[in-house]
Amino acid sequence: MSKVQTLAPGQRLCRNAVSPRSVDFEGGTLSMFAGLLGLILDRPVIDKTGITNYFEIRLKFSPDDSAASRLATAEPGAPAAVSSPDAPGIFQAIQEQLGLKLVPAKGPVDVLVIDHIERPSEN
Repeated sequence: MSKVQTLAPGQRLCRNAVSPRSVDFEGGTLSMFAGLLGLILDRPVIDKTGITNYFEIRLKFSPDDSAASRLATAEPGAPAAVSSPDAPGIFQAIQEQLGLKLVPAKGPVDVLVIDHIERPSEN
């Protein structure tokens, strides 16, 4: 049985959609958006804005050169990303369209290390 949630007038559920050239993000915080960017960029992105409001974000961009080179080296035979003349790279798009800036920095990250593994025994 499916559960239907009733929303108050004007209230929306959190929703996001990501494509190779855009992000459509509704009802989330900048920390949630940073987590989504981390998946797109394949590196941790940490929100240090201190802003806790919920936002609706629409971002259009061309695949970044570094992301395209990672794709090409990660997947042999994968097509190279083609830049779109009408959209900036993701870093420039974030700054121009959202007024935010991604700044490279070093810091602690959570890492899961598996140092031993065994097959389960037959019971």
